[in-house]
Amino acid sequence: MRRALTTITASGILAPVRESWYGGAVEHAVEHFKTYGWSRVSGAFAPRAAAQMRKAVWRALTAAGIKADDPSTWLMERPTSLQALKEDPVFDAVGGERLCAVLDAILGTGTYATPGNWGALFAAFPTSAAWHIPTRGWHLDAHYASALWPTRGVKTHALLDEVSPRGGGTLMISGSHRLVHNWFKAHPLPPGRA
Repeated sequence: MRRALTTITASGILAPVRESWYGGAVEHAVEHFKTYGWSRVSGAFAPRAAAQMRKAVWRALTAAGIKADDPSTWLMERPTSLQALKEDPVFDAVGGERLCAVLDAILGTGTYATPGNWGALFAAFPTSAAWHIPTRGWHLDAHYASALWPTRGVKTHALLDEVSPRGGGTLMISGSHRLVHNWFKAHPLPPGRA
């Protein structure tokens, strides 16, 4: 089983408009985001930057008694000792040129603030339990009582290594933004709560 180390970060970068990194990639990412509520930005940061981020994660895990070369120390499925990592400058690479180009296209250049850091870091270790689609713990990261487009915000999920199916990556329900939006249209919030 592969280790899956996943960074979940909040959006908000101020970056100038950049040329498409290759023909139509930014436009495709925006259209996919509008349709499905998510989009992939391949090569958002270099493999070397991902390796440096993984090293920083393992340093923090080792300090908490979890060793990369000793699976017997992987006792906690989701370690909670990683939040100080969001201040480590090695994670600045998450906000690279490709990601910023897509965020500029989705949010509008200059319409959002640069984050102080690239958010919280979560790691998931393998367990012996069978994996099933979760029936609880789902949540919304957006406000869907208003129009879907233009969007009011974006979350980024930066994967630092390959994540195999059922390997610990953050789950998203493709198109759920439309389902939730339609529910709010049919069930409006009371005045003052929207």
